[in-house]
Amino acid sequence: MQFEFLFPGKTKETYIANGIDEYLKRLRHFVPAKIRIIKEKHRPTTKQSSKNIAVHQNILDQVQKGSYLIILDMKGKLLNSEDLAGLITKWQDEAKNHITFVVGGHLGVPAEILKKAGLVISLSPMTFTHDMARLLLIEQLYRGFTIMAGSGYHK
Repeated sequence: MQFEFLFPGKTKETYIANGIDEYLKRLRHFVPAKIRIIKEKHRPTTKQSSKNIAVHQNILDQVQKGSYLIILDMKGKLLNSEDLAGLITKWQDEAKNHITFVVGGHLGVPAEILKKAGLVISLSPMTFTHDMARLLLIEQLYRGFTIMAGSGYHK
């Protein structure tokens, strides 16, 4: 199994970028993982929702064929850390070779894009910056693996 994170634009805050690097390094002890920064392409339009669809479609165009797509969106399924660990185990059991994570934009992810995901999850009912959501996602995946391994990190 391999994880890929598609993020539109670079992480702006240095302290968050450092946290992402740290947890990505930790996560790689359990699973190969990489981040790809995708340049946001905005198609000219007068409608904000059309612009949002264009940005997300551009990101989805970058998803590797055959990859299991997981989108983070404020309307997604809420999981606790143990639930996420259970999902990771399920992905391993189902031999999912490649899993791609995409963080939704500030307007959420359009319904037509969400339909293409194998799973849509939410980190919290609270609102986080995109940079913070990236860090939280990677930390939670690391936490999931430590739960599976029975390490003391989770407590």
